[in-house]
This record gives sequence, structure tokens and C-alpha cells, in this order.
Amino acid sequence: MYSWTALVTSQILAETPWNILGSSLFLLCWYWMVGFESSRAGYTYFMFGFLFPVYYTSLAQATASMVPNVEAAAIVFSFVFSFVLTL
Repeated sequence: MYSWTALVTSQILAETPWNILGSSLFLLCWYWMVGFESSRAGYTYFMFGFLFPVYYTSLAQATASMVPNVEAAAIVFSFVFSFVLTL
């Protein structure tokens, strides 16, 4: 019915507010509690609050499109995600 670009764009647009909300809560609880200086807070928020959630959301969609069912997608995604983070 729709092209793949419309599907991916709508998925990213629908998940971005939830990703930003969850990442903001995480960052507010984590960043200053560790004792990092405030001069890098904006960059850290942009990277962990916006770019990283878009990355793992798109990686999860790509992984889910390759496998036949939900259980296999969970296993493959956890393997791929742990492998990509170690590079």
C-alpha cells in the first residue's frame, strides 16, 4: 500500500517523542548525579537524548524486518545491538 520511505518516516516520527521523553528522564537522573560538568550537558543531551534513540530505533526496525517472528527478532536484535556497541 505504502512505500517503505513512508513507513520508516512515520515510524521514526511516531517514536521520536517517546524516545526523547524516556531519554530525558534517564539523562536528568544520571548526568548530574554522576558529577559531570554542566558545560557539556547540551551536547550530551543531544547525543543521548535524540541521536542515539533514533539509531537504536532504526536498528530495531531493520532487524525486525529481516526475521520471521517476534521471538527471533528479540534474539537477533540483542545479538546485533551488543555486537555493534563493542565496535
